[in-house]
Amino acid sequence: RIDWIDFVATFLSQFVLLLTIRIMDDVKDYDKDVKIHKDRPLPRGLVQFDEVVVVIRMAIVVQYIYALLFAYAYNWTAAIFYAIQITYSILMYYEFGVGDQLEEYPFIYALTHQVSVYLGSFTLTALAGLSQPLFSYKAWMLGSVGLSGFFTFDICRKLDPQLPKIKGTYLVVSGKWPTLAMIAFTVAVGVIGSHGIGCGFLC
Repeated sequence: RIDWIDFVATFLSQFVLLLTIRIMDDVKDYDKDVKIHKDRPLPRGLVQFDEVVVVIRMAIVVQYIYALLFAYAYNWTAAIFYAIQITYSILMYYEFGVGDQLEEYPFIYALTHQVSVYLGSFTLTALAGLSQPLFSYKAWMLGSVGLSGFFTFDICRKLDPQLPKIKGTYLVVSGKWPTLAMIAFTVAVGVIGSHGIGCGFLC
């Protein structure tokens, strides 16, 4: 039986965070999008750059408040992991202060962003009542399923050979066969993870 209040609270925590990260990406990619994706909302001027930055800051504050509510309604473990996940998203926004260097290695760049997926897994399993998700095999396997989905999607959505070189896609930087190896790796992580949580049928 599903407790819908718990389900909605859990869903909103990750949905709002992922939406905020997506908006952060639009802000980070603004200079590139002005040149090659002029149809997107920011380059088209449908929303103002400064307004979007304000929205991001407000969303971050709301999420930290949400983390405190987790401590009150559920447990401190979930609150702490969610707060860490939010903080990590901020570090991702500033690209850890080494964005120019990371852009030369898209696989490593993307890999640094997948840490947030595991933090999300620890938050979710803590909300489910797990007292030490960091040491839980299934929490790590759940994170691996999430990593596989997000990472594989991130690689595959940039496979269009017609994309401008300024995008720095995996195909442009690494070539066809290394990119194929990356996809095989991320899919394999998902296969292992789904079996680890007892959902091998997902494969």
